[in-house]
Amino acid sequence: MPIHPMRPAKAPRRKPRPSLRTLLLLLLLAGLTGITPAAADDLERALEHFEAERYGDALAIIEPLADAGHPRAQFYLGSMYHSGHGVEQDHEREAEWIRRSAEQGFAWAQNMMGRIYLAGRGVEPDAIEAHMWFNLATAQGLHFAYQARERIAEHMTDDEITTAVERARAWQAKPEGDREDDGTESGTSPE
Repeated sequence: MPIHPMRPAKAPRRKPRPSLRTLLLLLLLAGLTGITPAAADDLERALEHFEAERYGDALAIIEPLADAGHPRAQFYLGSMYHSGHGVEQDHEREAEWIRRSAEQGFAWAQNMMGRIYLAGRGVEPDAIEAHMWFNLATAQGLHFAYQARERIAEHMTDDEITTAVERARAWQAKPEGDREDDGTESGTSPE
């Protein structure tokens, strides 16, 4: 690349190293979200196995993390039950694991719960529940959840939309530990 005569030449860029403050902030955030560095490394390894189609190896890593309550692992395990990779395809188990993750606030799982309720995969089809889960994912910035919510709303009554929005607001208002059983179908604990 030619050097411009009016601009000084730039020194080659070194890859920036994270500051101690950045590392501490990441560790703090990991602690607040329940994601330990070890769990993040394990999930990365599991995804590498999955991409290499070594589903049994991926399952051996993901399942204990999911059982321990890790929301991403629960989402991935539910996805494995959806596709039948490494496990026998089972839409009820898919819905159970995706719900566990969604109830912890994982936006991708909330979007998937909307799709599960929309299609009636492992659950009874329910437009209100689908709208509620799409609404929760939308609140976290998932634009495609917004699009899905708007499409489903075209086929719902105003009362159904109001009910879905009220459920989403009630879900958001609850402390995280109280979100599992709120008396609505979306709050049913998957066991």
